Amino acid sequence: MSATYNWAYRPGVANKYGITIPAGADNVRPAGYCYIALFGSDISGNGSRLLPYKTFAKAYSVCGTVSYIFGSGVYREIISDPIVICIGDGDVIFNGTQLTSMEMMTCYNIKFVNWTNSFSNLHWPLTDVTFENCVNCFGSMTSFGQASRSWKNVTINSCTGILRIGNTSGLMVGYQNQVTFYNCSNLGIIGDDVLNNNINMIFHSCNIWFDKASCLSYSLFFNCRFAFAGARPTLSTGFTYYGAIADLRAAHLIAFPALVTNFIGCSIADPKFNNPTIGDFSLRFDSPAKNLSYFGTYVGARSIAQGLRVRAIEGDGDFDFSTAVNCTIADDSIIPTDPNIDAIIETKTIENTLGRQIKSIPLQYFNADRNGQYVDSIPDLDIITKAAGDTLTIPASYLVEGGSISYNSATYTAGQRFTTVTGHTNFTTGTSGVVREILEAPQRHTIEMKLSDVQPFTTEAFNHFEPGITPTTNNLGDSRTGAIIRGNGDPAFVRGATVEFPVNSRFIKLRFTIRVNNLKP
Repeated sequence: MSATYNWAYRPGVANKYGITIPAGADNVRPAGYCYIALFGSDISGNGSRLLPYKTFAKAYSVCGTVSYIFGSGVYREIISDPIVICIGDGDVIFNGTQLTSMEMMTCYNIKFVNWTNSFSNLHWPLTDVTFENCVNCFGSMTSFGQASRSWKNVTINSCTGILRIGNTSGLMVGYQNQVTFYNCSNLGIIGDDVLNNNINMIFHSCNIWFDKASCLSYSLFFNCRFAFAGARPTLSTGFTYYGAIADLRAAHLIAFPALVTNFIGCSIADPKFNNPTIGDFSLRFDSPAKNLSYFGTYVGARSIAQGLRVRAIEGDGDFDFSTAVNCTIADDSIIPTDPNIDAIIETKTIENTLGRQIKSIPLQYFNADRNGQYVDSIPDLDIITKAAGDTLTIPASYLVEGGSISYNSATYTAGQRFTTVTGHTNFTTGTSGVVREILEAPQRHTIEMKLSDVQPFTTEAFNHFEPGITPTTNNLGDSRTGAIIRGNGDPAFVRGATVEFPVNSRFIKLRFTIRVNNLKP
């Protein structure tokens, strides 16, 4: 079996969500699961890792209520079955522009953008999920926190229309873990909860309305305005700003005298997000949200991280302009000067002087093409070409070189790709076209990272790493401090081996490449 798309969640191994995808052949759909990817096909796909479907509509028509794994990219479809489970493998965006009535389901690692009047049943478990620029989508959410409906690492950014947080049956006992609300104009804290139920959240630049005696505990507020009891006030009037938690607690107590122990462990302070203007809600090292959580970790945002700043003036940002090749650099923007040539740039040295282990390398809004698919990975191609009449591997993906070819009654020109199917083992050509097998499909993006415990960098090489999962290396000599031989974005990286080690070097540099001529789905 030839290698396939570099899915992060490996078959037969429990991923970070505790989900184990059954092991099996790459071209066979695992029981209870179905793969979907932008490079897939609704015609020749079968829902396997090697042959994913291209759309959810086709996959659902065949597979029904199973768990769906989406490869990196932007999907513009409506999912109408709340029982399915959606798992994002990479950077996955569900874009609702001009779409409505998305049915909310159990989700892992999904970003919802530009939905209106949607999410009619928003009380399913969500983990590592973001909602951005959604309008009137959350009004029917009436159970935000039962044990079977918990939210963890959820961000609601720039959403309007009332979002109800609470449970009228009083069953919420602290199942919100690291939930962030940013620039939300109308939040409603509802229900009869008198326990410490709504916990571990950050509210930044929000209007918050309490209609009943509900508690918020171990949470942080900043630049928020509040209203208590009665009808929901208008956005322009009826909300009051409080600069101290004692004043907020007193105002709530006047409205609800029976609820004496409210806002336990809460504070009013700037959470110090790294860069919320681009959707980065990770916390800086000096964030007051450190150790504020009921669980003793961080409240609201995912983890403390260092964001990379792109600025037109080199001294104001984190990129080394001397390394730039074919780059036009402006504030928050790096694009290829010549759109036909790859663009490359490296960061300045990033210090990790305490040697903390790196949890993940997030990528947001970097190197996306018109379909939202990241294009900075390197395809791994077979060194041997196949000529007309040679036997092709089935199933496998091939890249056409040198001219056009004809395969299975279809014509493919140089630079195009195709997937072989049963019954068609060879191709023909009239223009000396040849094909080369794609051993590692390029849609799974990586970045390059250079590591060292001393400065300056001298002979250290860049290695490829996958963002979104914990970066690890295969080191020389089975030693954590041995020379790095490859990162976990390298197609030859060995997962689960005794030589797999985490990254906690003191000095780090990253290199980003925008590959304009990368293979397209």
